[in-house]
Amino acid sequence: MNTTSSTSTFRAPTEILVIIFCLGLYAMITNIIVVITLLSTKTLWRKQNVFIISLALTDVISSGSLAVEIISGFEEQVEPFSLEMFDPALTFFSSGTTSLLTLTAVAADRYIALVYAPLQYDIIVTIKRCIAVCTFLWILPFFFYLYAGLQRTCLVFMTSYFLTFCIVSYLYYNIYKSIKYQHNVIVQQNSQELERSKKLLKTFLILIGVFAIFYSPAFVICVLFGVKFYSDLNSQNVSFAYSTLVFATINTLANPLVYWWRLKDFRSVLVGYFHACSQVNLRQRFRQQSNTVIPIN
Repeated sequence: MNTTSSTSTFRAPTEILVIIFCLGLYAMITNIIVVITLLSTKTLWRKQNVFIISLALTDVISSGSLAVEIISGFEEQVEPFSLEMFDPALTFFSSGTTSLLTLTAVAADRYIALVYAPLQYDIIVTIKRCIAVCTFLWILPFFFYLYAGLQRTCLVFMTSYFLTFCIVSYLYYNIYKSIKYQHNVIVQQNSQELERSKKLLKTFLILIGVFAIFYSPAFVICVLFGVKFYSDLNSQNVSFAYSTLVFATINTLANPLVYWWRLKDFRSVLVGYFHACSQVNLRQRFRQQSNTVIPIN
């Protein structure tokens, strides 16, 4: 007896597709602005900003791929996710895992700076090494998910989601513990680094919290795949799968708002760019008005 699943096609509700497209397009634009601002401003060329650029690029690719797929008439078959080259599911899982690993790398960076080797931090952690780490964190998840298959992908994403928060919690606990008990020593060594680290810690804790909230549906759906929830697919299950993409897209949209809110230097530079653009527009309008010939009656 043939037990092959039905080949009927299930399409996500149009409302969900429109929401994903609008959110994805806006998130892609805002994250591109973040990347351009950080790369074009020498005063923002710092080690920690390498990780922010990496996070912003993952958001650009994730949100952009979803928007492009919907424009091209995205239509899923029986399985709501299929891991193929340039498939939204691949970018969804790989970019999500890259974000998780990047947030873990930031916690490790702050741990080295404040606990493990504060006096040798600049020797151990360099911009080139930060770029190399971020590049590795991009390549590894993408190629793994490309060849792993759906079942292993859900298992690995679920495991990385859980382990990331365990590791980050451990590192941040020890960082704050060290700051509390060795505050005077750390201040004497580098008071400016301490204050900047405190702000960075809070910023990335907010990013981790935002990620945990909006990627929790993806964690749930991976668990459901593991218990064969999708063995009998229907339109409701497909809609639920697409809803996880909505939440993930909201996460990509929320991150630039966190950067704007928490990073004063980034906000100042961006405001300066907007102010300069507005001045250019005013000058162009003034020139057009001054060159206008007024007819004489």
